[in-house]
Amino acid sequence: VLFAGEVFPIAKLRRLLQLWPQPAYYNLYGPTETNVCTAYRVLTSIPAERVEPLPIGHPCDHCNTIVVDEHQRPVPDGEPGLLCVAGPSVVTGYWNAPEKTAQRFFQLDGQRWYNTGDVVRSSC
Repeated sequence: VLFAGEVFPIAKLRRLLQLWPQPAYYNLYGPTETNVCTAYRVLTSIPAERVEPLPIGHPCDHCNTIVVDEHQRPVPDGEPGLLCVAGPSVVTGYWNAPEKTAQRFFQLDGQRWYNTGDVVRSSC
């Protein structure tokens, strides 16, 4: 079972896992500009004390991700920053909107990155 688009409320996900325990569940993340770029396999049970949302997971094989500060500099692992994605599934820009494209896309270390605008924390 794949879910994406918005954060899945933990209480409802916990109940779904109880009612339908057989399938594997995956939390997918990806703005339209990147398609799906991360995935997280949901554990078969969610502890009753957990109230925070599930992580968005790890980058899919077809893309790279970095977390940067407001100046497009990578931040240390565990520090909050803006999620950026590069790879073949990332669009090249916005149709007839060069200003918007310039605001969201940048070059770093020879790679073109899309800044999702989403604040995340990376983990190794």
